[in-house]
Amino acid sequence: MKPPSVESIVVPLSVAAREAAKTQAAQQATPERGLQVYLNSLATWAVQRYLRWLAIASQRQSSESAQPVHQALFDVADLTIPGVGRLECRPLRVAEAILRLPPEVQDDRLGYVAVQFAESLQTAQLLGFLPAERLGDRAAVPLNELQPLENLLTCLSPAPTPAPIQLQQWLAGIFAEGWQAVSEILTPPTPGLAWRRATVQRARVLEGEPPLALCLMVEPGAGDRLELRLHLFPLTATAVLPPELRLRVLTATGKVFRELTVAAGDRGLQYEFNAECGESFAIEIQSEQRSQRFDFTG
Repeated sequence: MKPPSVESIVVPLSVAAREAAKTQAAQQATPERGLQVYLNSLATWAVQRYLRWLAIASQRQSSESAQPVHQALFDVADLTIPGVGRLECRPLRVAEAILRLPPEVQDDRLGYVAVQFAESLQTAQLLGFLPAERLGDRAAVPLNELQPLENLLTCLSPAPTPAPIQLQQWLAGIFAEGWQAVSEILTPPTPGLAWRRATVQRARVLEGEPPLALCLMVEPGAGDRLELRLHLFPLTATAVLPPELRLRVLTATGKVFRELTVAAGDRGLQYEFNAECGESFAIEIQSEQRSQRFDFTG
């Protein structure tokens, strides 16, 4: 049932999309699970097609709903929005007037798009959007509480780029928010963090699996130079870095100045370099589960 206050969008479902969904459904243990996977796959496809019309990037293959293990065990229909988060695309049949949300999708979501299918399964209707903060502790939401799809676009807009971190301020004892003293994060300190002449050492916790710590050590060098050292490692003593992780140092124009990759069993990455006073650069950490960037000015 379409709520009269919400403008909906009809998305045609291609033959290729239906065939791909049918293939995934055929791999499930029961017909009931197969039908749910079929509808979940079409729901994420429909929302992704809508976002493409609006030139908004999204990824289905990196989402939980595209992973065979998650398909077999959980009722998930998420779509990854790079650099923003995960959007849940919940399928409904024609007669349904309630958006039902299983426990596995009630956390770690930007929000929920209600996707209602025609009886023929030839089209999908995007009925509206519910931001995650409006869900509360509910597992079911009436469709008349959905917000217009234009509110979804506001939610998916990346946050404004923060101002570059001024390393000259660090030398004066003024630190950017989120960067802590190493001793506040690591007790006892991790081996390899000691730097013989370092005057400033700050660290930042990077959420994800596994959680990581990014440490940056700063020392005034000759002339107007700063000597810098990066150290990236897991917070858990027994963890190793994800094998697909990349640590990059970028120039002011966004070009890769240096890229460090992970070898099997690596417990940390380190890199030393220099920056001129006033020179801009960025540190970027990327893997399948995270994409984080920090901009600096020397």
